[in-house]
Amino acid sequence: MKQNRIGYLATTDAEGKPHVRVIGLNFIDDGKLYYALATTKGMYEQIQNNPEIELAVSQPDFSKVIRVHGKAFIDDHMEIKQKLFDYSPTLKNLYKSPDNPIFKAMYIQPETARIWSFTEDRTLQL
Repeated sequence: MKQNRIGYLATTDAEGKPHVRVIGLNFIDDGKLYYALATTKGMYEQIQNNPEIELAVSQPDFSKVIRVHGKAFIDDHMEIKQKLFDYSPTLKNLYKSPDNPIFKAMYIQPETARIWSFTEDRTLQL
């Protein structure tokens, strides 16, 4: 995941319908995967209603894929939001300041990871 920070995050809405979107990993800390999130996006409400997610990331040539199942959590700690801002200049352009009420940090706490390639298929309990 450190080699390819772009993945596909799946959530469900209140009716149980799936929603998948491209999402960029900002950093990993203590086994948690951190992302930026806006309260104006459907993903924010979906995670609050049902934190169960799946995330898929592949190598650019699709020779190896990892699919992570876990729970997503909103983290409003200023030091985490500042770390996201320091990592991504794009966030500074979008939200201007880490204390913008629309801007939230989100982390995924992985529970399982399925690793697939042409030569392996295994599931890890995390």
